Amino acid sequence: MPEGVETIGSAAFGDCYAIKSIIVPEGVAKIEELAFYECAFDSITLPGSLKEIELGAFYFEGKPTVRAPKGSYAEKAAKRYRFPFEPTD
Repeated sequence: MPEGVETIGSAAFGDCYAIKSIIVPEGVAKIEELAFYECAFDSITLPGSLKEIELGAFYFEGKPTVRAPKGSYAEKAAKRYRFPFEPTD
C-alpha cells in the first residue's frame, strides 16, 4: 500500500484470498466498510494513526491477528470484534 494513503475505500481489497498478511502504513486514518471483504488474512498490522473502522470493514470468515500500538484505536477495535491482538510497541 503506498504511503500517503489516508483512507482505505470500500472493497479496496475485496476477494484478495491470496494475501495472507497486510501492513497498513502510518497515516491511514480510516478504513471504510467492506474494505477487506472476503479476504483470508492471517494477520493485519494497523497504524497508530487509525481513528475509524467502519462496520463490516473486515467482512470475512476467521479472525486474523491484529498487530497495532498498545492503547491505540486499532487495539480497542480488535478487542471489540474479538480478534487476537499483539502489540507492536
